[in-house]
Amino acid sequence: MKFYTAKEVCEILHISRRTLQRYCREGMIKYSIIAQKVIISQDDLQEFIEAEKQKTLSQSQNDKEAKKETA
Repeated sequence: MKFYTAKEVCEILHISRRTLQRYCREGMIKYSIIAQKVIISQDDLQEFIEAEKQKTLSQSQNDKEAKKETA
């Protein structure tokens, strides 16, 4: 299993360290602390990415339905 540092995750997701801290604090991304460093497993990162995709698709679907109702 592969693990990523906080810096690597920020680069992969194109987010700031502060945003990653918020995601971790809010439980959106599972993480571990090893030797005072945040470590995120590849599986946990993939789970977060998939959840965000589903959320985006769901919001897009809701937006389309709302537009149909107002038309």
